[in-house]
Amino acid sequence: MSTGVRVLYIEDDPGLSRLVRTKLEAEGYQVEIAATGQDGLAAYDDALHDVVIIDYHLPDHDGLTVLERLVARGVTTPIIVATGAGSEEVAVRAMKLGAADYINKETDDKFFRLLPPLIERTLRQHELAGQKQRAEAELRESEERLRSILASIDDAVLVTDRAGMFVAARAPSRAEGREEAGPDWIGTTFRDVFPAGVAAAFERAFAAVQATGAVEQLDYSLPLEGAERWFNAKVSPLNDSNRGFAGVTIVARDITARKLAEDQLRLASLAADAASRAKSELLAGMSHELRTPLTAIIGYAEILLYEYFGPVNEKQKQQLDVVLQCSRHLLDLINDILDISKIESGKTELDLSRVQVGALVAHTIMLLKETAARRKISLEARVPPALASTVVDADERRLKQVLFNLLSNALKCTPEGGSVTVTLSVRDVFLEVSVADTGIGIAAVELERIFESFYQIKGRPVDKRAAGSGLGLSLARQIVELHGGRIWAKSDGLGKGSTLTFTIPLQRSA
Repeated sequence: MSTGVRVLYIEDDPGLSRLVRTKLEAEGYQVEIAATGQDGLAAYDDALHDVVIIDYHLPDHDGLTVLERLVARGVTTPIIVATGAGSEEVAVRAMKLGAADYINKETDDKFFRLLPPLIERTLRQHELAGQKQRAEAELRESEERLRSILASIDDAVLVTDRAGMFVAARAPSRAEGREEAGPDWIGTTFRDVFPAGVAAAFERAFAAVQATGAVEQLDYSLPLEGAERWFNAKVSPLNDSNRGFAGVTIVARDITARKLAEDQLRLASLAADAASRAKSELLAGMSHELRTPLTAIIGYAEILLYEYFGPVNEKQKQQLDVVLQCSRHLLDLINDILDISKIESGKTELDLSRVQVGALVAHTIMLLKETAARRKISLEARVPPALASTVVDADERRLKQVLFNLLSNALKCTPEGGSVTVTLSVRDVFLEVSVADTGIGIAAVELERIFESFYQIKGRPVDKRAAGSGLGLSLARQIVELHGGRIWAKSDGLGKGSTLTFTIPLQRSA
């Protein structure tokens, strides 16, 4: 696949540029080098480049600025961002801005080894996405052609008597397999004019209409002009003057184009789903690799901060505290990515047990009581006595994760003196759990988007130190949907608080 692939590499390190060009050209790539972001923007041409690689650190612009400007042009060429060690947040921002993928330049050997397969995988995913778009466009075009054809010609119409013998026939669309149906059809039956399999299907539909009086439909195919053509037939009853069965009317329509387009779209969708699963597995694998060194960083930072090996001054404590906060935030992000990747790849199975939701709510509130008290926020649960002992079949750990995420978000977005309330209620066959706050609220246009991965609401959290990753609500939605429930948000607008509600079936279906 690398033969003839044209790469634009935007990198200000001339030595690294030469090495990358040598490495890629040895494998059949064509490589053009740009030393600055401005040079890269000027050099890019959709007709000349198949993939763009942008270094994050450039002398005039950072790589994300170049990425944004290319995306603003409507560039469809896949773009890879090269980041340095410890730049996972940059990589995440790059993906949100439209990058196809990213690569870490932590060591030259690893960078040179991973770059060619990353380019190949990116191009394959780009091609699969293009195939799906083309298949969808072809489906829309074929449907439009079909509508135009049917608007300009009549469908085939066949009429039988109560014995199943044709008494009238008109077939300008040749749905019967003949050039034109005429008087020679009169007095014939299904078996006289159709292949045996198709005739048998029509006879079954005829019998069903005669027995029930309801309209029947069937699809059938015929070999016409050296190719298979598909038709849909609607079989409707005819009644005599006494409202007795007098025969059927058959209206047949050519649906070949629709059948072919549906097959193409199905194949393209399967390919796109496979690519999506591969991407989830890649994210999960990278997250595992990142978590191990990050755990070590947190451990050693805590050793220093808690003065196990000697005293540290106040300035050093402040800096170590910043290291710990950032490391823990990054670890939470990695864990969320792992959870989402597992769910999306279908590898997550619920560990179901009988869960008393009232007790689970009380325990979760207890975990956050200190945080709420420190910020002078009222945190309470309103559980009707009739629901205090309600039990559902659920994964207790996952359910607690959902509730913890909702409560944590509510506390982040509620000012001092405000309140956060958890309420339980029953609607139909579902238990509803609502978390209401008196915080910053949510604009109407964002009520659905807050459940998208990495999405952050426009209003900044009241507790700016606790800014989230944008994955908590997305993960909560997927966990709730795994349980057979749903989650939604309501708000009267900015500054008017918000309520997030999720449902859990009271009794899971067998």
